[in-house]
Amino acid sequence: MESGAISDKQISASTAEADRAASRGRLHSRAVPSEVELWSVRIRDGNQWLQVDLGSPSGTNLTGVATQGGTNYRNQARWVTKYIL
Repeated sequence: MESGAISDKQISASTAEADRAASRGRLHSRAVPSEVELWSVRIRDGNQWLQVDLGSPSGTNLTGVATQGGTNYRNQARWVTKYIL
């Protein structure tokens, strides 16, 4: 995902803030001065998800998962504390 080999269309989420779409959930997303570079849920409960379509199962080799936090426009830290694969 970090390299961009997975397109924005392959990334979806249960909910997202208007300017914090699922495609912003990439590791080390590059900051654009006028844009928020993180995915953020619109509904805050324990049922939110981020989904990545890896395409055809043959030839796809998932070797790891990494997460990182970020800050919002008020410079408040935000991060996931628990997830299920």
